Amino acid sequence: MAIKQRLLGKLDTIYQNLVPEGADLRQNIRHLMDTLSEVQQLCEKGLSGNSYAKYDEYYTSLVMAFEQLMLGAVAGDTKEIILLCREILQHIVAETTSEKHFKKEFVFLPYKYSMWDSLESIWRSANEDNANCITYVVPIPYCDLNPDGTVKDWHCERELFPADIPTLDWQEIDLKQLHPDVVFCHNPYDNFNKATSVDSRYYSQTLRNQTELLVYVPYFLTAKRWPEIQADLSIYHNMDMMIVQKEHMQIAPKQFSDIKENDIRYLEDYISAEKLVALGSPKIDKIYYCEQHPHVPPQWLDYIAGRKVIFYNTSISGILQQGQRFLNKMKYIFNIFRQRKDVVLLWRPHPLMESCVQSIQPELYDEYMAIKQSFLDEQIGIFDDTPDLEMTMAICDAYLGESSSSVVSLFGYAGKPIFFAEDWMLWQEPSTPERQALQIGAHLYDDKWSYFLTPSYNSFCRMERATGIIETLLDFGRRPDSKSYSTFWRDKDARKCYFSPNTARTFCIYDESTGERTDIPYDSPLEGGNFGGILQYEQYMFFLPNRYPALVRMDARTGELTYYRECLEEIIPTVTAKHMELVGGTACASYPNLVYMSALQSNRVMTFDLATGDYSWQRVGPEDTDCCCMIEEKFGSGIYWLFPWRTKKIRRWNTHTGECEVLGDEAYPEDYDCQVDWWNHEDQYRFSGVFRLDGYIWLLPCYGNMVLRLNMADKKLEQVDMQLPFSLDQRRSNYFLQQSPICSTGCINAPLYTLWAEDLPERVIQFTFDNRLYWYDFRTCTYREQPFLLTEEQLRELTPSMEESFSQVGQDVPYATVENRVYRSISQFIDYVNSDLHNRSIQQSAWAELANNADGTCGEKVKDEVLRRLG
Repeated sequence: MAIKQRLLGKLDTIYQNLVPEGADLRQNIRHLMDTLSEVQQLCEKGLSGNSYAKYDEYYTSLVMAFEQLMLGAVAGDTKEIILLCREILQHIVAETTSEKHFKKEFVFLPYKYSMWDSLESIWRSANEDNANCITYVVPIPYCDLNPDGTVKDWHCERELFPADIPTLDWQEIDLKQLHPDVVFCHNPYDNFNKATSVDSRYYSQTLRNQTELLVYVPYFLTAKRWPEIQADLSIYHNMDMMIVQKEHMQIAPKQFSDIKENDIRYLEDYISAEKLVALGSPKIDKIYYCEQHPHVPPQWLDYIAGRKVIFYNTSISGILQQGQRFLNKMKYIFNIFRQRKDVVLLWRPHPLMESCVQSIQPELYDEYMAIKQSFLDEQIGIFDDTPDLEMTMAICDAYLGESSSSVVSLFGYAGKPIFFAEDWMLWQEPSTPERQALQIGAHLYDDKWSYFLTPSYNSFCRMERATGIIETLLDFGRRPDSKSYSTFWRDKDARKCYFSPNTARTFCIYDESTGERTDIPYDSPLEGGNFGGILQYEQYMFFLPNRYPALVRMDARTGELTYYRECLEEIIPTVTAKHMELVGGTACASYPNLVYMSALQSNRVMTFDLATGDYSWQRVGPEDTDCCCMIEEKFGSGIYWLFPWRTKKIRRWNTHTGECEVLGDEAYPEDYDCQVDWWNHEDQYRFSGVFRLDGYIWLLPCYGNMVLRLNMADKKLEQVDMQLPFSLDQRRSNYFLQQSPICSTGCINAPLYTLWAEDLPERVIQFTFDNRLYWYDFRTCTYREQPFLLTEEQLRELTPSMEESFSQVGQDVPYATVENRVYRSISQFIDYVNSDLHNRSIQQSAWAELANNADGTCGEKVKDEVLRRLG
């Protein structure tokens, strides 16, 4: 009751000072009349017409009495008039005290105009409700900070607000004196933001004492989950109320978070549930407002000329994470639109893009600015640096760009098609021959057939070795939400294939005889990286965990699953938030039931009994080792070689004596080198394929710069020239650009425990050079190429329509589609936007599940809830 309290304070001042004694009665009355005038105006402002009518009579009577005193009443009447005035004042105080219809004062404190959309619909609703609300919009000052925390520049963006939104000068508003009923703000950081800061007078610990209700409205839209980095902010300790999109918002763990998968946490685990009010977001309301009140800048109208407009978003995080790849992608996209005159590209880079690139990655700055200048000079599209993002969104027909940007949500709720162009290694439009060069993953073969998974098409195929004819046996789907499998095992006798889940939520069985597929769900699947290899023992299939916290056995006869969780408890503490992988290499320990399983990230090795489930762990060699592969030196020798995953040390383990020899840098050729991972700029994955032949162990590179061969007798590594017609770092075109020179190393379809008469010299290898497939004889270092191309008809059959490709993307985006270099291109998306086939209502329904009041009524609901709480 801010107005009531101020009225009562002023009325008390008049009452206390209205006395007949005093040296200068007229001067005193003159001051009291000024105060009375303020009181009357405030009362009239704070009440609607009907409610104010009776007070108008009281104040009119007081004014008349004061005027008599000013004119100089006879001495005998002065005291009586003053006593009468005091009686009227007492009556006004009593009426004011019991008055229930005073309007509530709503103060809005935006600091960046670009974030005003998070408050605007609340303001509009309150501003239109003049029977219950009085509104004030006070843009407040903020500063940019230097790295040492000192102030760089001060800003106040009041001049950016349009004329239909009246604003007040922050220097003329004393919030402590005003003490409004409610204060709305959208800056949650107070003094804990290293980049910017509002004036300290507007920190939440100060504001909480200057209002009855402090309301925080997030300046951003989230998709399904609330980001963990926004789960513990300064304002949460001081606010009374926070507007969130939905009840029970799940936390999205930050990179390298301590929150493990399937450890589900919610926003109310961090913020008191009483403070959280799930009414949606005013930013969604702004989408509807802009759609209903579109405004196209005059300079854009002629350029658009009735064509579809595609919004292209580039973010700071994108360029900082991807570097040169990001710039290459920009040039690729601009080149596409340079050749398309049937659509308009509207490019809106993050407003701080240039300054961030210049300060954080200065080596990219000149090229970025050259790309920008070329865009402007050639008039490739519209360069948008306007302050109103939602109005730009209303003008556009589709979204193109990154999935991590909050801009995505605006297009999501608006029902406009969303396309994520995040294949950072694709910088040119693929040709038909490139797309025909099918890339494969896990690969097994027998005398007649090659069986393989195709990551690009998410299918299981087989190829007739004699003809190279490819046949699709299973299609796991090609939508963004389709689930995938990491590898498979083929039981030749039963003619069944078993598939190990990557993102899939079921174990899959394919019956070659009938063509039937069976899916068996398993408990609590992770988002990805669930299982790796498969071991067969009698009628059982053992699925080895990659990140899943259990070894799982399937009875192939009944489909029954048995979970071995306890055996992994030894190594679960060794995994990190960055690397959660568990099991590395496996090898036969004692035929037919005992196997060794190495921990991927430590020096531990488990002996596991496939018959009983019994297990034991031991440490092999130094602590600073890891293992991606184990190979027995010679069948039955009991001596094993353990090859590193991310480290460099190779171990030779004698299981009879327990002795472990370690080969370090000295064992590698002098000019051996290994690249760091292109994506995280840290990890060095050395080997992609490891196998034994004639007293040697061959080590095919992953990120290494050469093929190596370990002479097991003298324990030295030597470089081998495979006599290939291309170098390992060579690629036929950008389309085939990926870090490892080898896509797949197939092996004969035989169980782990076959009693080999001899090591087999021939392997089938797919090289990244142009996805060509070689049958390679490692004994003679000769090869023959295997015909291996999709036909143009198969390309068409395997390419889904753009309309069918929209689905959930990841955990957070409920409806969008993504770039795929073999069957979903930016050019195809442009054609789709032009076709007007997109079903906006289906998309809007999917996104509406993520926020309450996604119909544009959040602001009204927030205003009503605030009035209810204030009483």
